[in-house]
Amino acid sequence: MTRVLEFIVALIIVFILAVIVGVFLPSHAHIQRSIEISHNPEHIYDVLNNFRRFPDSAGAGLKAMDPGVKFSLSGPAYGPGATISWTGGSAIGNGTLVNKSGEIDMTNKSTVTWDLTNDWHGKNKTFTLDVLPKQSQRVSTVTWSYDVDYGWNLIGRYSQLWIHGDPSTVIQYGLDSLQNMLAGVANVDYGKVNPGIYRTDPTPVLLVSTKAPRTVDDIDTAKNAAMKEIQAAMAKLG
Repeated sequence: MTRVLEFIVALIIVFILAVIVGVFLPSHAHIQRSIEISHNPEHIYDVLNNFRRFPDSAGAGLKAMDPGVKFSLSGPAYGPGATISWTGGSAIGNGTLVNKSGEIDMTNKSTVTWDLTNDWHGKNKTFTLDVLPKQSQRVSTVTWSYDVDYGWNLIGRYSQLWIHGDPSTVIQYGLDSLQNMLAGVANVDYGKVNPGIYRTDPTPVLLVSTKAPRTVDDIDTAKNAAMKEIQAAMAKLG
């Protein structure tokens, strides 16, 4: 009987200590990850300010964790109010992102904010994506942050010890996928492009295949080398 009482007392002491520690844990958690993308900040902002390319870019982390996830769009196509929802298995569950606000500044930091609803612990869950141009807007630093409030939910406060699990995975995978997706988009000023459907005559094309690390200087070097090959071929063909 004495052993049982000692065990019960030990459990009570552990519980009290856990409550005391939980009370002193922060009621708010924040993590962020950054990546440099060789692209015009306006292009990046346009991708983030709507959810049409979300499954292939920032949302690719959800697809990696659950290949069977289903996405659905609602609300405005672009800007505040745009909404994407997903339905998945136990790995990611169900969730919704709502574009809360967007503010673009081509010379300084542009910001897009998404409100998150899913089964992660906490409330007031928010993703904030900042786009900061560098090197005359040829390169942009994208910083993706996650903020969550736990209030007096002690279980939620303890859950922040694992915030570098699923939230961090979704963010880092999403940034990498965003970079890969934008690599297939021409890095040009679309303000100078007049889009339309035009009839053109068949024209011979000279193509040089090349590759380079994803830095502006290396890309410029590879591009210049390819242009020299094309010009040499054109001169030879007359």
